[in-house]
Amino acid sequence: MQAILLALDQLAKPMPQAEQQRFLERARNACLRLRRDLDQLLTVVKVERGTFDPRRDVVDLAPLLADIVDEFQGAAEARGLALRHVPTSLRIRTDGDLIEHLVRNLVSNAIEYTKRGSILVGCRRRSASIDIEVHDSGIGIMRDDLEKIFHEFHRVDPATGEGLGLGLSIAKQIADVLGHTLTVQSEPGEGTCFRIGVPRV
Repeated sequence: MQAILLALDQLAKPMPQAEQQRFLERARNACLRLRRDLDQLLTVVKVERGTFDPRRDVVDLAPLLADIVDEFQGAAEARGLALRHVPTSLRIRTDGDLIEHLVRNLVSNAIEYTKRGSILVGCRRRSASIDIEVHDSGIGIMRDDLEKIFHEFHRVDPATGEGLGLGLSIAKQIADVLGHTLTVQSEPGEGTCFRIGVPRV
C-alpha cells in the first residue's frame, strides 16, 4: 500500500511521460503484490484453521528467490542494507504459493532486525533435502529466545522491530503444514540464519 501511495504522489507532480510510465508500472506492480498478499493471507487463515490442503508441485527456486529479493530490494536499500541472492538451478516439490510466503516472511524479518550490513538468500543441497537459507548480519538472538521466536506475538527486540510478532509464527505454521523443517542458528550481535528444509525432487 505504501508503494502505491508513493507512486501516486509522484504522479501528481509534472514530469516527462517516460517518468510517468515508470511510476505507473510501480503502482501496478504494487497492486499486484497487494492482491497476492491478500490471497496468501486467506491461505494462512485456512492453514491456521487446519482446513488447507497444500499442493505438491515442482517449484523452480531460481525465479522464486529472484522475485522475492527484487520485491524487497527497495526496503533494504532504504535501510542502507545490501540484499542479494545466490543463483541456483535447484528445484523442490512443495506448494509454490506457501513456500513463497514463508521465504518472504523470513526476508522481511531479516530486514526488520538488521541495522547494518547485508542479507543473503540462497539454498544448499543436502543428502536428502534442499535447505533454503536466509542469512543476515543483524542483532542476533539470545539463546533463551531461540525457543520462543516461533511463538505468536513474541518479538526478539521490541525496541527494534516494528511488527506484531506474527511473521515467524506464521512461517512455522506454514512449514509444519508443508511437512518442511524450519530451524534457526544465531549468535547475539553476529546475525542469524533461518533454514527451511525441503525434500529434494
